[in-house]
Amino acid sequence: MYKYTLNYTEQMYAANKATLPCFTVTLKKPVDGKILSEAVNAALSYHPHFKTRLVKEKGLYALVENSKEPIVKECDWDREIVYGGDDYNHFPWVIAYTGKKISFSAIHALTDGGGTLCFLFAVLRQYLERTGVMFMTPVGHVPDESIGRTMEDMFQVNGNPAVKSFYKPSFGAAMDIPAEFYETNPEKVAVYRISLSLPDIKKYSIESETSNFTVVAYIIAKAMELALGKSEGIIKLRIPVSMRGVFKSISDRKSIIIPQLNYDIKRMGKLDRKLVETAFKGQLFLLSDKDNAIENCNEMNSATQALLEHPETLAAQAKAFDEGCNAMTAGISYSQATNAHSFGEMEQYMENYEVYHFADCMHYMEIIGNTFNDRINLSVSQSSKGDCLIDKLRTVMDEEKVHYEIEKVHTHGRMRPAESVFA
Repeated sequence: MYKYTLNYTEQMYAANKATLPCFTVTLKKPVDGKILSEAVNAALSYHPHFKTRLVKEKGLYALVENSKEPIVKECDWDREIVYGGDDYNHFPWVIAYTGKKISFSAIHALTDGGGTLCFLFAVLRQYLERTGVMFMTPVGHVPDESIGRTMEDMFQVNGNPAVKSFYKPSFGAAMDIPAEFYETNPEKVAVYRISLSLPDIKKYSIESETSNFTVVAYIIAKAMELALGKSEGIIKLRIPVSMRGVFKSISDRKSIIIPQLNYDIKRMGKLDRKLVETAFKGQLFLLSDKDNAIENCNEMNSATQALLEHPETLAAQAKAFDEGCNAMTAGISYSQATNAHSFGEMEQYMENYEVYHFADCMHYMEIIGNTFNDRINLSVSQSSKGDCLIDKLRTVMDEEKVHYEIEKVHTHGRMRPAESVFA
């Protein structure tokens, strides 16, 4: 039986009982529960990292092999799911289905969006193959000789203390936001879906010689500036970045760092869209430098080693980590989870793919983008009072003549881990 201790960031998420958003694939035909259950079990052969359960030993968390089979249930869309207990065979994740939809969520210490996608790709491939689909490409497949790499700690493998980071500019801290900016009544907080025209966004990225990501980043930063109504201060876009591409990793473990794009209202607020996008492009170039990536690995490994030597500090460090994530400052997390044709051959059997958080009153605001067909769908989780941020997003998109549709999302019932998962 294999077992491995979590690294520093994984420990922080485990100690804070953090969970992933809801990942939902909508197929073109109703889901066959029996076939889906078979597909999930088959996918575990290629992704053994998910055939685990969370344990706590000597003050720290570890993942150990789970000898049982995961439970796949049909659940009403509105129903809350509490996974990880006896009735789910102690798996720290869950896959459920209803109608044409397949939904996934997990504890955040287990994996990240990239790892989730790799597993879901495998599940979908196994499911579709069992319904008679023949695949011409390896989408959703891991070669047998590479399966071991899906379990590696990417930071440990790629760290190198001899490498020092390239220049990283400092823009200062994000400006504070008054408590009055946020809604405190959970019944008034909603998740929104903003569907953007991919051709519109692509046209602007070509004009500024940047990327679709930087165009949307500009829209978000400008909307936040308008929502705050301030003439100066720093807005930070936290951008969860998978390091798998930098190091050619296929690990299913958490492999992200969270660098930040900086929007200086005083200096950048008067610039037009193309100039801001160019500035963001420059910042992204520095953030993607490989020496910087290796230095991030070194920092992670040092923090992990310190925690291994002093496990008694886990609770205090996790508390500080959580307070930092939820501080009332001008920061929004923005990630692009899928790009055009991410699903390859599988896309023709799908109606949609979405990732969204459950409505909450946290100060942490997050926007997750997914490209599907000719649309970029943004799942916007925010708790600005009176949905001020949503209104300002409308304003910016109208001014930039970006075609969009916007609506409140009828989210899945909450998917949360049982308390016993973290015991």
